[in-house]
Amino acid sequence: MELTQLLSIHAILVKLFLGFLVLGIAIAFIPKSSEKLKKMSFSYTMIFQLVATLILLTGLYALYLNGWHIGIAEIIMIVVWALMMFIEIKKHKAIKMSHAEDLQSAKSGFLKVSIIQTLLLALTVALMVMKAKGVVAI
Repeated sequence: MELTQLLSIHAILVKLFLGFLVLGIAIAFIPKSSEKLKKMSFSYTMIFQLVATLILLTGLYALYLNGWHIGIAEIIMIVVWALMMFIEIKKHKAIKMSHAEDLQSAKSGFLKVSIIQTLLLALTVALMVMKAKGVVAI
């Protein structure tokens, strides 16, 4: 596989992931019970981790094909990946431990974290696009 093909796959996965994160914002409004929110949160977390890990692995393979030239941009992407995984696991644990009568608080926390994750990924994508266009030198 050529590096350009791999980077195209990586870009498609990132766009898919961004769409998935936006969908995650809607998940906070769907469940009517705490149990449903817990089940949806579990499914969401598993898919989140799957797609995020696919993005990481395609990026690492691209780095390998490029001779392991790791710069600040690559470090930023790896740190963002680790931060998003940490936040997602913490969010799922908080939802899982929430009480049945505390549905609104759990939904509110799910929504806030989903918005933060979406903004974090959108800012990272914008930074990488600006880097590719030569606007930012990192």
